[in-house]
Amino acid sequence: MWFQRFWSFFGWLSIPLFAPDIEATLASAHGIVLDVGSGAGDWLYALSPRRNPNISKVILLEPNAHFHARLRLSAQENGLAGRYEIIGCRAKDPEHEGIQLQTIDTIVTVHVLCSVPSPQQVVGELYNFLKPVGRWLVYEHVRSNRAPAAAWQQIINSVWPFFLDGCSLTCETEKYLLSAGQWENVKLGNGSGEGYFNQLPHTVGSLTKSLSK
Repeated sequence: MWFQRFWSFFGWLSIPLFAPDIEATLASAHGIVLDVGSGAGDWLYALSPRRNPNISKVILLEPNAHFHARLRLSAQENGLAGRYEIIGCRAKDPEHEGIQLQTIDTIVTVHVLCSVPSPQQVVGELYNFLKPVGRWLVYEHVRSNRAPAAAWQQIINSVWPFFLDGCSLTCETEKYLLSAGQWENVKLGNGSGEGYFNQLPHTVGSLTKSLSK
């Protein structure tokens, strides 16, 4: 409950910092979208019919039930009535909610994979829900590959997860994504304006699943 209250304040304040990259990334979402770790729905406007008419349904996967009321309101406010479903399972368990393997056109992960237990396992399992040629859209902060920033991350990470609901600054998300399965097209880069010593670097972009898988 405390994190829901904290994020309702801080999450709203952080939106302008990340919005340009996230909006550009989510613009290519299409078909049935699985939004993993939807939280309070801060980014649902980027998946709204007004912004993106190519989306037929949005499945909002959010295990924290304290977010559901706000998430439902956000979906309604963004014109998704009749086009969304909220499921409360963990990121590795969507099949338990009736979602079949290889039925998702687009997976969206925004600032979520850093907080899930066993992120490499979760990424591998989510990969199986993508249709062949389905697309994974990602905006995640990751472990820096620059020694000074990585050292700072390691130090801060000794306390950071306790205050931010298990979030890890040192998650190697990009590596986990690339090794999850076969991709036929990978377009990943750094966040806008992130320099050499950036202490919260991001991996941003898309991965398209191979037709054969």
